[in-house]
Amino acid sequence: MLAYVGGAVLSVVVTSTVIRTAAPGVFIFGIVIAAVGQGLRLRSVRELGQSFTFKVHTATDQRVVSSGPYRLIRHPSYTGALVCAFGFSIAYTNWLAPLMVAFLALGYCVRIPAEERAMAAGLGQPYLDYMRRTKRLVPFVF
Repeated sequence: MLAYVGGAVLSVVVTSTVIRTAAPGVFIFGIVIAAVGQGLRLRSVRELGQSFTFKVHTATDQRVVSSGPYRLIRHPSYTGALVCAFGFSIAYTNWLAPLMVAFLALGYCVRIPAEERAMAAGLGQPYLDYMRRTKRLVPFVF
């Protein structure tokens, strides 16, 4: 919530960092970036199908999904959420607002390793192999 609400609050409270030049263009750019992020998130959830849950666990018949956005990164839904939050923070037209996305990133720094441990324990060698050939959030980088 801090990534979204915090950016909006900063934009209202700290008016000295509001972007005044080309603000409508910055707003539209931010909304487009947010839509791209949300699109990636929705595509990722759809690709997982019934394997998608908010709770970290594996099912006995679960397989490693390595299609769609999962071809290149293990957590495209989280990448999408980060991009979406960043886009909205840009749309707030305040130079400080994007800093609030760090709170969402910190949450993922805790969740991702826990999720990967659960997947490795539940899915075994196929998931370990998948981890070796993919990056976490950014294709070919991280």
